[in-house]
Amino acid sequence: MIRITEDLLEQISKNVKSGYPKEVCGVLAGERDIEIKTVKEVHPVTNLESAKDRFNMDSKEFKRIDDELKARGLAVIGVYHSHPDAPASPSETDRATAWPVYSYLIFSVIKGKGVTAKSWELNESSKTFEPEELDIIDGEIGEA
Repeated sequence: MIRITEDLLEQISKNVKSGYPKEVCGVLAGERDIEIKTVKEVHPVTNLESAKDRFNMDSKEFKRIDDELKARGLAVIGVYHSHPDAPASPSETDRATAWPVYSYLIFSVIKGKGVTAKSWELNESSKTFEPEELDIIDGEIGEA
């Protein structure tokens, strides 16, 4: 399961809409325990591809973000990206480049407006994506 606030989802939604009709990507940062990944921050990352149907995160930006997160006791727990005018389901390209420990939050952006989000995890043994429960909460994560 991946847990995220409505506010963070809205930040991503604005980001993917602003990049339409190209794919937009970014990092999901937070904490991971055995059963739940908790998103605490989102960080847009430059997509080096100019295509509408793939993304390639800038590795220097990714490393800088990863280093900054580690220094603050957080980790990269997943990535997000958009699928312009396509379903929020992983593509073969997504599967071929995925890592089993990450969550993959995919945003379907239809005509630059409607946005649907689904989360996926790569099954390490079968090398296929499986749906991941997306727990959207109101307010700050960590509130009593």
